[in-house]
Amino acid sequence: SGNLTVIHAGALGDFTIDTAGDINLDADGGEIFLKDGGTTFGELSISGGQDFVIQSSVADKDILLVGTDGASIITALTLNMSSAGEAIFNSSVFVGSHLYLGDNKKAVFGAGEDATIFSDGTSGYIRGFTLQNKAGDKDVLTFADGGATTLFHNNVAKLATTSTGITVTGTGDAETGITTTHSRSGVGYTLLLNNTNNGAN
Repeated sequence: SGNLTVIHAGALGDFTIDTAGDINLDADGGEIFLKDGGTTFGELSISGGQDFVIQSSVADKDILLVGTDGASIITALTLNMSSAGEAIFNSSVFVGSHLYLGDNKKAVFGAGEDATIFSDGTSGYIRGFTLQNKAGDKDVLTFADGGATTLFHNNVAKLATTSTGITVTGTGDAETGITTTHSRSGVGYTLLLNNTNNGAN
């Protein structure tokens, strides 16, 4: 009907429980406290909704998932409790299904947040990226902040936007024709270029 306390009075030494069967911890209060020198540093408990809860009890102290990789001890996962439980993975993350991000929650790339992908709930946005070929040694499309958007062919710039229009490097082929309209002082000018060679070069 009361509490049972087992105290090891020696200054040094371990307390070992060894059994040929299982070890069962059955706490009807729903909580198991882990202490060091009388100070609780962790808790195992069951929530009101019957969920299993692992809790770090000391303010701003992280939860680490540690294992042995070959002969090296590595921290596979750190839950940063001083940053709202931010999850820090030591290595790659494989997702077996979809990765869902809420509205205005970003996928951020680079220590300086060099590039981001996010949705505002209506449209999706990609910022700070350069499109390259699969090998990663040639640009395909670049976007300069406040400057040109440039389209490349085999890593050579061929079309770039400017503050007044576009710049084309090389020749331009149009299958059916090009129409351009310009207006000045209320007078309109239209230049129509038609391909009259029936598609021949």
